[in-house]
Amino acid sequence: MKCDIGHFEIKAGGSCYNLTPSFENIMKLGNGEELIDHYSVLHGINDYPENTKALYDYNMYTIGLSAEVIRACSDKDISNLLVDTVDRNGTFKLKKSTSQTITPEQQVIVAAGLLRHGISGVNKDKKKTKGEAAKTIDLWDFINTARVHLDITKDEALSLTMTEFNQMMDIKYPPEKNGADNITDEEYDESMANLARINKIRDVH
Repeated sequence: MKCDIGHFEIKAGGSCYNLTPSFENIMKLGNGEELIDHYSVLHGINDYPENTKALYDYNMYTIGLSAEVIRACSDKDISNLLVDTVDRNGTFKLKKSTSQTITPEQQVIVAAGLLRHGISGVNKDKKKTKGEAAKTIDLWDFINTARVHLDITKDEALSLTMTEFNQMMDIKYPPEKNGADNITDEEYDESMANLARINKIRDVH
């Protein structure tokens, strides 16, 4: 397990579930705009509804989305461990399985971490410059960039997480130091700024 590049595992009932937010797995969750929206929801970037009913539905949607993210990143069916939501006559309800072992709060945290490693990338030591948050992302840009600049196969590129991609690209092309106003990846409210910089890498289409 390589937590530093976004590989996690959940052990329960004698089984081990490997969670990998690779480009291939993250793309199962939707198109570029949908991925950014998922990221924003799970990281609390969007404004919360003020209406009590709307807020309840939004929270239920967040829990359901977290289950979807974890399922997409798991190497085997993990549904029996997750808290999911079900629409009953227009009202969202929690759907818990008998094997459920994590709380909805823990589930959202895990899913947010997976998306962070899979979409924006994590580097605790490196500082990022502030920028405008991206509205969409094309992961095929990064897959093709990895194939060309890192000299790896399509399957190898698909298996990368964004964190791993960034680390490998930084090793091959060390970033220049500058005196710009910098922030770190620990600041969640600014983490989306990284996407705007990364989206400029469009050498291959």
